[in-house]
Amino acid sequence: MLWRARGGLRELEGHGSRSRITDMKFFPVGGRLVTVDSAGWAVVWRAKSGEFLHQFRDLEEGHLPSAKILEVQVFLDGDRFVTLGSDKLVVIWKISLGGVLRRLNTTEFGGHRTMRLLPEGDRLITAVSLRADGPAVIWDLFWGSVLYELTQLDDSMRFIEVAPCGTKLVSASFEMLLVWDVGRGAARPQVPLPLGGQRRHL
Repeated sequence: MLWRARGGLRELEGHGSRSRITDMKFFPVGGRLVTVDSAGWAVVWRAKSGEFLHQFRDLEEGHLPSAKILEVQVFLDGDRFVTLGSDKLVVIWKISLGGVLRRLNTTEFGGHRTMRLLPEGDRLITAVSLRADGPAVIWDLFWGSVLYELTQLDDSMRFIEVAPCGTKLVSASFEMLLVWDVGRGAARPQVPLPLGGQRRHL
């Protein structure tokens, strides 16, 4: 269900699969919403009316048909979004193109389970590896190449978040917060912030 603040609602139905929705995001412009689900579908809707606009599914060779989409992030241009699947693939989609712009494979780094776009929209951070010592990775989305690998000091990263300015990243393990300078031409850890040995989630 999609609720409006002043009352009333619109129900989004009739397209894609009936699998469980795993994530959704509003586009910053254009009044649209994208939902992703456990069957690998991404569906774009008109938020105000609930009108179905587009649906996408990656059928490329090497992509697992059974892979669910774990997360979606949207670009500021309102025409692109990026998905992260359980098959460890990152897929960048362009709505006006009706398909895939680029694929990134996180398998080399242990397979990632979360991601964040930097505000400029040309870099992406993937993290929270399935491998104990797996690093987070900053990708150049234009070239599809790895810019930096970020390794937590004590154990693997469990959470990441990007500051609104786009030049700072905070990563967290169970034991420590670490603030990174991820400005242009750099990816340096700053002073770690220990959590006093208390194992807790943020």
